[in-house]
Order: sequence, then structure tokens, then C-alpha cells
Amino acid sequence: MRVSSRKRNAFPEQNEKALAYVKNEAPPRKRARRIREQPKNSVHIHQLPGPIMSKILAQLHPMELISVERVCRRWRHIAKNYSWNNLQTLSACTLLPQFSGQGNIRFCKMDSVIKKIELIVNRAGKYLNSINLSQVGPLDHNICKFLPRTSNVSKLDFAGIPLTNSSLGSIGRYLPGLREVSFKRCFDRTQLERGLSRFLEDCQSLESLDISDNEYLSGQTCFSGLPSTLTHLRVSHCYRINPKAIAHIRDNCPNLKSLHMDRIDGISSVDLNRLFEAIPRLEVLHFGDRFNGPLSSDELISLGSLKQLRTLVLYDNSLVTDALMKSIGYGCKNIVKLDISGANRRLTDQGLKYLCNLPKLSILNLSGMKILSDETLIAVAANGTLEELLIHRCAKVTDESVLAVLKRCKLRALDISYCQSVTDATLNQIRENLDVQYAGQIATAEDDGKKFKLWMKRSGINPHMYIKHDWLKIMHDSDHEIWTIGHIPALLHLHNIVTLPLFHF
Repeated sequence: MRVSSRKRNAFPEQNEKALAYVKNEAPPRKRARRIREQPKNSVHIHQLPGPIMSKILAQLHPMELISVERVCRRWRHIAKNYSWNNLQTLSACTLLPQFSGQGNIRFCKMDSVIKKIELIVNRAGKYLNSINLSQVGPLDHNICKFLPRTSNVSKLDFAGIPLTNSSLGSIGRYLPGLREVSFKRCFDRTQLERGLSRFLEDCQSLESLDISDNEYLSGQTCFSGLPSTLTHLRVSHCYRINPKAIAHIRDNCPNLKSLHMDRIDGISSVDLNRLFEAIPRLEVLHFGDRFNGPLSSDELISLGSLKQLRTLVLYDNSLVTDALMKSIGYGCKNIVKLDISGANRRLTDQGLKYLCNLPKLSILNLSGMKILSDETLIAVAANGTLEELLIHRCAKVTDESVLAVLKRCKLRALDISYCQSVTDATLNQIRENLDVQYAGQIATAEDDGKKFKLWMKRSGINPHMYIKHDWLKIMHDSDHEIWTIGHIPALLHLHNIVTLPLFHF
């Protein structure tokens, strides 16, 4: 903009403003505003040093971090080389930002899953120490091609991913330092004894192994390679496991602390007695759903030698007898959680009285025990240690024994469903206990886990009598599964298969 000399002389004030604009100078008022908007000490994000930028970018979700690489070359260099060292776990949450952690995620195509995993492994493979792809699908044995870049992984969960003999062998070859592994439902329709043998030979530092729900697994040959370092073993629902496989477990795994072997019928009492005598450090035993098995005059009595046993699950087990309960009562003094629901085929009320000898028993499931009497239940509660009691469908139980339990023990959960002889007196006693315990306190949403949980469906309690209480939560049959996962993992038998998180024993 050019100002003529005639106009400059005619309007001196306007001429000065015009010259100011020509020199790209704002008027004093606008200049002050501009200074306030852009202070002299401000720093643009592009001016930040590399170490600071790497820490900022490391706070992003892995998939967002990959997208940031497209901004510019500098950001790509920083993000790709310096912002991945904090990522230690590859899981469904890593692949999908909005994944809550519950359920499974299914991608439309396998190629899209493989592509996402490849992008992350190429950048953070050397930093990973845990891989959990059990909630991601669809996947197959081709996922093993990324394992050579993840040499530091010690925890691996491939549950539900179909594998082959060669892929099992490659896992052991690429990751010999594995400590916790889950191959649950990985070869439920094929027999992979050879591949599993090669895997076990290479991974001699294993501490936890889950190969449950593999129907065709017999263990006759592959279990010979089980390492002595193994402390947690899950072989539940492997129906074809035979006595020779049990012998391999007995000889190779003397340090077992947790053993899950539900629904294994083909083992005799003699072989089971030898097994339990050889693993004296056992703390958790799940051996339920054992309906049929080899006939033998010998009884299962070696459980009494497990002095450190804390959790025992024998639901629907035909081997539970009075002799077994006697050995448990006199030998397993550290038991805290016991489930013998539905195991009353060869058990009498006299055998249940041996539970009185368990001084630390706090969680007890006697559901379906039609033989349970008031006298026995009162005797079991005499120690005053019970906190959770399930007597679902115990027809002989009445108010007499339930009231005795409520007065002697500090219960926080009670199941009296289908107990017709348990009446309103029990509900009144529960309310009185809660009034004394909480003395007028008002429960909030955060106190939901502290509430007394009561199952009373089709009991003798009048449902119309129930008056809402802040600290009492009436449960339904469908709530059993949710409550069990949150409070008593893998303990109570609910006649439903509950899938539990890996590495929780």
C-alpha cells in the first residue's frame, strides 16, 4: 500500500496509522492482545527435545502411537525407536483401545489381526514379557512366526488358538525361557503328543502349564518331559489321560502346589493314592466331576498326607467316602475352602462330622447333600470360622442349625435355596446381625462387596415378608457365577463351566 504526499499532509493522524500497517505493525491495543496470546516463553511441540517427546508419546495407546508416526519424520523416528520400551504385554487391550477386558474381540478377517500384531511386534517385540491372545480371534498356528522377535517373553496364553505339531515345537525352540503357558483348547480335535513332547523338552523352566479342555490328549508319551520346576498344572477335561500319564506327573513333578484334574475318570484309587503321596507340597486340588472309574476295593485316603492343602474341590466325585473325609479331617488341618457338593453317593452324615476337625475352614459348599442333618451342621459351625456357607438343596436342614451357624459364625454369604424347612426366622436373624454389625450405617455403592449375600429361592422364607436392608443383597441363581469369579475363584461348583483368568490358582 502506497500513500501519496498530498494525502499524507492533509490527514497527518490517518497517515501515521497507514504507515504503521505498511510496516506490518499493529496498533498498540491489538499489539498488546497479540502479546498476551503468544507469550515469549511459549514452546511449540515441535521444539521439545527428543527425550521429552518420547515420554509424551509413550503415554498413547499402542495403536495411536503407530498412527502418530505419520505426522513427520522426526516423530516417526522418536515414536518407533524410543517410545515402546514401556510396553510389556501384548493382549486384546493392546490391539483395541476401547476393549474393556471382558469377553472376546473378533476381527472380520484374520489378516487384519495379523497385521496389527506384526506392527506392534516389529516395534516392541524385544520389550515384551507377556503375550495373551486368548481373547483375540480369529487366529491360527501362523501366529507363531512372530515369536522369534519376542525372545524375552516368559508368559504365553494361546488358549483357543488351534496349533499343530510343528508350531508347538517352534514355540519351545523360540521361547525356551517360558515360565507360564496356556494351551487350553489348542488341540481339542487333534492329537499333538509329538509336538507337546518337543515343547516340554525345550522349556525346562516351566512353572505353570494349562493344557485343559484338550479331549484327545492322553499324556502317555509327552508327560515324560514334564519339568521338575512345575508348580501349577491344569489337565481338567482331558478325558483320555491314562494311568501312565499320571505316573509321569508323580515322578516328574514333586514340587506341585496346584493341580486341576476335573472330569478325569480313567484313574483308579490305587494310582491316585500314589500320586497324592508323591506331591506333599500341594496347596490347591480340583478333582470334581468324577462319576465313573475303574472298580477297586481300595479307597482314596491319601489326601490326608497333604498337610499344606488349603483349597479342596471334590464336587460330584464318587470317590468321596467316610474314610476319605476321615483322612481329610485328621490330616488336612490347613484347609480353608472345601467343596464336596453333590458327592453324597457313598458318603453318610457320619462322614460329614469329620469336618469339625478343620480349624481354619471358612468357605464350605455342601450343596445337594440330602444326608446333611441339623446335628452335623451345628457341630461343623462350632469352631466359629465359617464365612461363606452353601447348603443349596439340603432337604433335612432346618432353622435350628442355620440359626446356630448365624449366631456362632460371622457369615457374609449364605445359600439356603430349596431348603423348605428354613423359614422367616432365619431372615430375621440375618437382619438382627446386620443391625448390630453396622449400627445404622448407610451402605453406598462402594460397599456393595461388603453386603451380606443371600440365596433363598424356593426356601421356606415368605418372599412377601422381605424388607429391604442396606447391608443385605438378595441373590439369584444367575448371580452365582459372577459372585464366584469375583470372590472365590474356581472353588464352588455351580453346575456351569466357569472360565477363569490365566495364572490365577
